[in-house]
Amino acid sequence: MGQIKDGKPSSIEALLNISFDATAKKIFVAGSITVDDKSYDEQVLQDFSTGKQYVVVSGQCIATAITEPFPQTCTSPTAKKLATTFVGAGQNKLIVELYNDDVDGKKTDITVLQGSCIPVSAYQKSGQTVTFINYLGITAGISNATIFDIPKPCKNATIMPENTRHFKSTVLFR
Repeated sequence: MGQIKDGKPSSIEALLNISFDATAKKIFVAGSITVDDKSYDEQVLQDFSTGKQYVVVSGQCIATAITEPFPQTCTSPTAKKLATTFVGAGQNKLIVELYNDDVDGKKTDITVLQGSCIPVSAYQKSGQTVTFINYLGITAGISNATIFDIPKPCKNATIMPENTRHFKSTVLFR
């Protein structure tokens, strides 16, 4: 993601593993994030069934309430289909559909595999911020359900009343 911050260019790069269980209404995100030149590892567990979020950065936990509903996991009914095209070449090409949507007041382009909700890429521009996401290594199912357990540093955490969804990006989860 790139943005202009205080008149200067700023960037955020992330390599994140995202797991979500739409039935249990839980999302787990873990990975490395670089803001300008500073990197850190982060874990986020969002449990929409209990209304709690746990963010662990450098071994420290911040627990907050979530009052918003579990994000939808496909393009919205108002999304406008722009094109059906392909990624790759020859026998290695994938047929994809490109949609445009207005997500929280932000113009968003999202590419999904044809006839599915499996994301390929997303692009969002809002003001002076541009976000581009590639979705890689997608698999069906959760191979290790313990990722949805409350992180150890958060076992005795007090839940703060603020509703601050750390990864509140419809682009990530749509």
